[in-house]
Amino acid sequence: MLWLKSLVSRWTTWVGDRDVELALRRKLTQRGYYGDAATFDYMRLVAVQRPGWLQVFSFVVNVKHRDTDEHERLFGLLRQDERYNRLEVEFFENSGPRQRLFREWSADLVVLRNPRL
Repeated sequence: MLWLKSLVSRWTTWVGDRDVELALRRKLTQRGYYGDAATFDYMRLVAVQRPGWLQVFSFVVNVKHRDTDEHERLFGLLRQDERYNRLEVEFFENSGPRQRLFREWSADLVVLRNPRL
């Protein structure tokens, strides 16, 4: 049973795209966090534009700030456009601003019924 819990934990924290994970870690490092040591609680696709080139992901990450050594939980959104190799990432201290940005980014996209925001 412990093995199954371990597997579920790894699956829910798995980003799934190594390039996206590295880009997120770089962004965290640029903003003053220990990006390499960050742990993701989850990362889920929440909106997509057909045929799938433009995608919006919601995620939660636990990080430690370099200056204060305080642990923080950040809520984030990531918009990836494969056509132009463009990646935009925003981090928030709570989920309210993330929901507002999600409504903006997901306008005219196919949205999951119950996106985890």
